[in-house]
Amino acid sequence: MGSTFGSYSIAYTGLYTNQNALAVTGHNISNVDTTGYVRQQSIAEEKDTIEVGGYQLGTGVDIQTTRQIRDAYLDISYRDENASLGYWETKNTTIENIETVFDDLSDYSIQTAIDDFFSGWEELSKDPSNVTVRTMVVEYGVSLVETVTHINEQLEQMKQDMDDQIVALSSEINDITTQIADLNTQIMNSEATGDNANDYRDERNLLIDELAYHVDIDVTEKSDGMVTITLGGTYLVNGKNTNSIYANTQQYTTLEWERNGQAIDSEKGNLNGLQDSIAFIEELQEELNTFITGMANEINTIHSSGIGLDGSINNDFFTCIDGSNPLSIDNIQVNTVLEDANKIAASVTGAAGDNSNAEEIIAIRDEEIFNYNGLDVNIDNYYNAIVSWVGTKGQEASGYVETQETVVQQIENQKEAISGVSLDEELSNMIMYQQAYNASAKVINVIDEMISTVINSMGVVGR
Repeated sequence: MGSTFGSYSIAYTGLYTNQNALAVTGHNISNVDTTGYVRQQSIAEEKDTIEVGGYQLGTGVDIQTTRQIRDAYLDISYRDENASLGYWETKNTTIENIETVFDDLSDYSIQTAIDDFFSGWEELSKDPSNVTVRTMVVEYGVSLVETVTHINEQLEQMKQDMDDQIVALSSEINDITTQIADLNTQIMNSEATGDNANDYRDERNLLIDELAYHVDIDVTEKSDGMVTITLGGTYLVNGKNTNSIYANTQQYTTLEWERNGQAIDSEKGNLNGLQDSIAFIEELQEELNTFITGMANEINTIHSSGIGLDGSINNDFFTCIDGSNPLSIDNIQVNTVLEDANKIAASVTGAAGDNSNAEEIIAIRDEEIFNYNGLDVNIDNYYNAIVSWVGTKGQEASGYVETQETVVQQIENQKEAISGVSLDEELSNMIMYQQAYNASAKVINVIDEMISTVINSMGVVGR
């Protein structure tokens, strides 16, 4: 190696190393717009020296590795914050849809239906024997019931839509984890033979980021290049193996581990957002049910104690559609006997001009017949409290979404600063490697000339 011919080897290592670095640079440039791509860098190291005549001589340069430029801490932070974003985006979308359903600026809201219903009774109290006004009272009652039950039906449909999303999510999660397990195997096999598996790693990391949006995961990379992914302490991916989940659709869907039937425990991600959104809607439906049945029962108590123009008694204003089940938001109607408007009990005596029963029903609106958070409230205040509760939850969700979007974007910017491809930097590196390559080639040319001189001049000197 100390000979002139040994210098060929040194120059060749320079050619090879810089050629490889140019290839890596070209790969970076070609993937500048590839989603999930992490820039790569060719790392060179000095080859082992040798001792010649008591001196240590260099033997050139060698490629140590082609590494990815990424920050593992930022990856962890991104996935954690993205899981929170997934939760709050889902929750916020749900509440926005609910607010649209409850929008009091719409053509006919619950508040409008309440106003019309009691206005009808006020008109009736002014002229208790007016059949036209009596018919309007029935129609307003029907409108109130239809409005509330229609909203409940919309809420039921929202729950079903989210339930369908959970079912679809089970298949999506299983598909992602299968792909990650396959990539684990490819990465291990490639790196075990000394090959570069960076592009496989990019693909895997992109899938892990996608998975983190759905569920709250922990990721650990092992020495063989494979990753283990756990969810709530149970592994989703363990090397080349996966733990499948399935959708239990007995009532509302829950995701469970296929091997033991235990429920999936995810505290973040859009899966948890969907589950919590369904629970939120159910709580809202309970409040609406309390509202409509509470008001209906109070009105029934008074109405059934009054007398119709035709002398009829003991008629509830609201009745069950299905008499075998109790009065509820999805089992309520205006009593069909009131199609004969004369049966409306506006009086307590049956006299044509008696409006005393109608006045009592009107007074119900201001009576504190409900209890909300420990406070006794009337019909309007109770309904407004429900709307305000939804609005407050909406503001909370919207605020969290805005915060999480900012946090996630900041982390993405940090990741991009470290891992993203900068064309200016890559072009600068390309020029540097090109010049180094040319310099190594020039060394070889110089050695060629030296050897040629020696060969061609041998035997000529001294002639």
